[in-house]
Amino acid sequence: EKEYAYVASDGSVYFDTGRYREQVADHPVPNRSSLSLDDLVENSEEVPHKKHVADFALWKASGESAIAELGAEWELELKGQVIKGRPGWHIECSAMCSKMFGKSLDVHAGGIDLLFPHHCNEVAQSQAFFSHASDISGEPSQWPNYFFHIGHLYIKGAKMSKSLKNFITIKEFLEKYTADDMRWFCLQNHYRSNVEFSEDRIEDARNMQAKVNNFLHESRFVSETYSRDHYWESKDHELFSLFHKTRVEVRNALRDDFDTPSAVQTLLALMKQVNLRFQAKERIPGSLVLHVSQFVQSTLDLFGFEPMNMKQQAAGVESKIIDCLVDCRHELRKTVLDKSTEMNSEAKHNLLALTDRVRDQLLDQRIEIKDRQLEGATWRVMDAAEHEHHQKQSIFANKLAQHQQELLQNPPSTPEEFLNAWKTSGKFSKFDDEGIPLEDADGSLVSRSRIRKYKKQYEKQVKRHKQYLELANRNSGD
Repeated sequence: EKEYAYVASDGSVYFDTGRYREQVADHPVPNRSSLSLDDLVENSEEVPHKKHVADFALWKASGESAIAELGAEWELELKGQVIKGRPGWHIECSAMCSKMFGKSLDVHAGGIDLLFPHHCNEVAQSQAFFSHASDISGEPSQWPNYFFHIGHLYIKGAKMSKSLKNFITIKEFLEKYTADDMRWFCLQNHYRSNVEFSEDRIEDARNMQAKVNNFLHESRFVSETYSRDHYWESKDHELFSLFHKTRVEVRNALRDDFDTPSAVQTLLALMKQVNLRFQAKERIPGSLVLHVSQFVQSTLDLFGFEPMNMKQQAAGVESKIIDCLVDCRHELRKTVLDKSTEMNSEAKHNLLALTDRVRDQLLDQRIEIKDRQLEGATWRVMDAAEHEHHQKQSIFANKLAQHQQELLQNPPSTPEEFLNAWKTSGKFSKFDDEGIPLEDADGSLVSRSRIRKYKKQYEKQVKRHKQYLELANRNSGD
């Protein structure tokens, strides 16, 4: 009826981009892309049945064999003419969108690979059908208002896809990680960027989540402990100004094409400044800390993170029982560490070892205790992913400590002694300036592969001896 479509000689119905071009001029299609109708011309395949090279099929006429493959006989009635076939690829999506949302959309999302030709054609046919050629001001209007073109996910340098069978399903991901792990992973990258998926990147996301959780935990304790502090020093006012500046910058970043990486980094910078005050054990007004922590939590809520409940039940143990146990442990530590307490050193050592054992056993149940000298101990429940990460770090730390202990008990020979062992072994007759063997005892040349092997052995020995010296010096200093 609006003459945006025509029946070609093969019976197919095509969209008339020439007619559309006359009505919409050179308005870019779709929004937020640099593609125009000229791009449709340059990137389209020329077909004899079409009026214009950029025209695309709204309805593809099919012969009997093609109809049989569809499993059903589809028909289109156009001006009294019945055309057997199937709908075009682009018109299917426009039909579904209009069925669900009517004649306009606020946001349309899809992969970056769908920008051309699919989204270009989808916009053209939808605007033509709903007469979106211009708005009341005479300016070209869009269907929809905004497009979100999402970058691709890569794994080991290749695009993740079913055809390459290098994909990970959501179910498989959640068997090993959490939904919040994926949220942090995504927030660190702009939605239009291609992203490389790897376990290291997920670990980075977990570390970021742990930092935020620890900050919220510390903030809750400080805001409750110093809730009655009303006097603000100049540095408190400076921090409050930074808080207001951060709120504005986070809001502006999200309004700028949903720039989540900048928003997250700005948020982390604010938390870092507050953490520096925490680490210096400076007194901060509880109301100030509460402002910051509430802003951080509200931003996390905006991104869909689950609310953090610091005193939730864990492993079926009531929080009041944990409170009692943690308080008793703190009082015991406080008494033992008090210099005025009369107690022999062995008894003090045994009692402190007992409090450490209580701490470690609670940690096995995902309950982390933080000791404070004056204010008292606090505890929190770690989420499963954070607890798993902590366990891995503990295993690594234990292995490192064991390695260092073995190194101190069995000091390695010096690099000079290591080289001298080769010279006095009688197996070699010639060496380079560094002391690496070049010829065997019978005068035959040592192969290049053996020379490389000897060099690696020597470099390893130098490294081991250096580690030993650093450990020995550290222990002597202690």
